[in-house]
Amino acid sequence: MNNALLTIISLLLASNCIILVFLVLKLRALVQNIMVFLLPTAPGEQSPMAKSLYLLAANVAKEISTSLAASFMGQKSGQLRGENAVMADMTTDLLSQSSPLLAGLASMFPSVVKRISKNPALAQFALGKITELLSKKGLPPADNGQKETSVLDKLKQE
Repeated sequence: MNNALLTIISLLLASNCIILVFLVLKLRALVQNIMVFLLPTAPGEQSPMAKSLYLLAANVAKEISTSLAASFMGQKSGQLRGENAVMADMTTDLLSQSSPLLAGLASMFPSVVKRISKNPALAQFALGKITELLSKKGLPPADNGQKETSVLDKLKQE
């Protein structure tokens, strides 16, 4: 019985040694793979890890810059849109206050007012074309608010 017990213990120790040698070899292969990844393959070259980290950092930097640019452009666009809306409102109000005829024309030609608010240099051209349109319809330009209202009423009737 003693002999059998010694044989079993010897077999267990031998199997444990074999398993231990196997684990040491696997650990050595793992360390070797890690070293290949960490160390450069040739002098003057980057290691695979350095290349991977460089690509990762480049992608992160690109995403951050894209996000910041989009955010900045969105803010700038919103501000520009607001400024254009304020200028359009100011142009419309100034036209309305300067002459009742212009106020009436502004209500009749909203797209022209919008175009003029975007490019105020077109105001003189637009006024000339509107005057030309009025003269073709046989309606002279008005001198005061009373005549302007009647001119607008005649234009609306046609």
